[in-house]
Amino acid sequence: MEGILRALVGVKRAVVALVTSLGEVEYNGEGNGQDKIVLGVVGVYSPIDAQVLEGLVSRIKRVRQFWFDPVFGELDVAFDPQVISSRSLVDGINLGSNYMFKLHVRNPYTRLASKDGSETSAMLRLFISSLFLSK
Repeated sequence: MEGILRALVGVKRAVVALVTSLGEVEYNGEGNGQDKIVLGVVGVYSPIDAQVLEGLVSRIKRVRQFWFDPVFGELDVAFDPQVISSRSLVDGINLGSNYMFKLHVRNPYTRLASKDGSETSAMLRLFISSLFLSK
């Protein structure tokens, strides 16, 4: 848990006590002028939809970089929080697409678990199919 917290942009120090279920995080608000958000995106059904989404994000001021993963339907966006808020970012994409896309903030812990779970499921399926093929 501490390692995950320390890896976040702007976190200087993180301590978690599992016994008491309490944690302490020291955050550098000045940081490097960049924040990151991971959005789940519903409504991207083709490469053209992905291009529309990427075009919308690229036109939003102070978006530093972004990456869309069509497999998981996730949009990672690094932006300048001094100029634009995460809410304004989501609203800008919604309005720009005429609400074609449904966006929601992804929990980073759920995100990691779901990717691990899907990889585990795929490996299990491959293992089971190999058992049938070996007979």
